[in-house]
Amino acid sequence: MSIGLLRGSAALITLSFVLASAACSDKPEPVPLGDPSASSTGASASPSAGPRTTTVGNVTITLPADTDAREDAVFAGYQAFWQALLKASAKANPQEPILVATTTGNARPFFVQYLGNLQITRRTQSGPVRLHPTAPSLRGSAATLTDCADLSRLVIRSANGKPVGPPDPKTTQIRIELALQGAKWLVKSYDETARGCRPPIA
Repeated sequence: MSIGLLRGSAALITLSFVLASAACSDKPEPVPLGDPSASSTGASASPSAGPRTTTVGNVTITLPADTDAREDAVFAGYQAFWQALLKASAKANPQEPILVATTTGNARPFFVQYLGNLQITRRTQSGPVRLHPTAPSLRGSAATLTDCADLSRLVIRSANGKPVGPPDPKTTQIRIELALQGAKWLVKSYDETARGCRPPIA
């Protein structure tokens, strides 16, 4: 399904539909939301109280209440992924090192191809995003979370800087799988599943 982030020209829509199907089948520095090196099997710290909102660059993330150190480490990896993706999209650079460092599994070739298509068509994508992820489901070195993201201010621009099509005003529901590799949580799969979701936190 081509929605939210994966919108734009006909060429981009076609590519994103193919890549999203593949991603679904396998289903800059970490930001200070928690300790990114926290082990999924280690002792948990005391849960944090109350929702928290953090903005780093163009990425604003609101976390649910009562998350522990392991969950905060997952969120840190997720926000780092978005920071890297926006940096790469603004330059249409499929070889962006930080994006490679924040993805694994199907997500890495998925976004490398998406960015490559932006590059071929001489387009870029930029704008702030607001994320509202749910508490992740953790199982060993694997984590899954659902996000109701506001991607309405993401804009694809042509080589002359003009917007390509209107932005999508609706929120985007995203299912994310992450994997713990070494000390970091990396995004393993990205699947936009619906539009018009309601963020769990206002």
